[in-house]
Order: sequence, then structure tokens, then C-alpha cells
Amino acid sequence: EGKMALHFAAQNGAADAVQLLLQARASVDLRDADGRTPLSHAVVSRDEDGLDGWEQEMRLRTVKVLVAGRANVALADGTASTALHYAVQHGAEPTIEYICSVSPRSVIFAPDGQGKRAAEYVRDHQHTREIALMLQTGVCASPALTEKREKKGKEKRRRHEEGEEGEEGEEGEEG
Repeated sequence: EGKMALHFAAQNGAADAVQLLLQARASVDLRDADGRTPLSHAVVSRDEDGLDGWEQEMRLRTVKVLVAGRANVALADGTASTALHYAVQHGAEPTIEYICSVSPRSVIFAPDGQGKRAAEYVRDHQHTREIALMLQTGVCASPALTEKREKKGKEKRRRHEEGEEGEEGEEGEEG
């Protein structure tokens, strides 16, 4: 496979390990035998059913560590697929949105080896209309807006979880 430690850490969403490897001067854009970079491994969900909220956050955090470490979002593998192509086909929407926000328009509109742009995979993978529109127009949210949305989503999940616990507690007291 030709994978190095950074590829495995990225593939498993191990952001702290990725950070340590980058601090130890691992090459952020090192390619494996298929020409894939750690970034293209980081955006891919490991299971076909998708990721739960915690796993999505860890994977997105890993992607952000790689981008902060100057990962080149424009690098394509042996099939001409970029991290954005992989994210749309196998990743969670927050990751797609973030990769889109840090990618130049040339990457957003770049065809893969099958001649398909990232936007053409949206329908096949049942992403939201917002994701489709971003990829079709090349107008992506800024990284700051993406961060703001993530914080709102985390807060909403936290409140929802607390609300469920509170409702269960109230029912138990009445019964």
C-alpha cells in the first residue's frame, strides 16, 4: 500500500497523532502507492453507514490539522481525484464544506479521471441542496463561517442531549 504513519493516523481520524507527526517533520503531502495524500485519507468515512457526531468532529479536526500543516488541497491521486472528490463521495457534510471553503475554484471545478467534477457526485451520495449549490457555483462558505456553523451545531446537539435527559428525568419523577 505504501502508506506511512501519517497516512494511517489521518485515515483513522487521529488528529493528535497527525499533529505530533507533523511536528516531527512528517511530509504533509507524502503520497502512498495510489498517489493519495494523508488529506485524501482523512476526508473518507471508514464505514458505509456514515459517521456519528463524535467521529465527524474528530475527522474534521484531523482535516483541519492537515490543512493548518499546509496540506495541498489541490493534489490529485493516480485517478485524478482530489480530497474534495473523496470528501463528496465518502465524507460527512461538515468536512465537504470545510474542504470547499479552503479550496481554490480550480480545485472545486476540477474533473477527476472519469471526467466528473465534485458536484456531479452530490446526487449519488444524497448530500443537501446547500452542498450541491456550493459545489456547482464554487461559492463556498469562508472558513470562519464554517467554524461558526460548527459551534452552533455542537451547541444545538448539546442542548438536545440535555433536553432529552431532562425530559426523561421529569417523567421518572412523575411516575
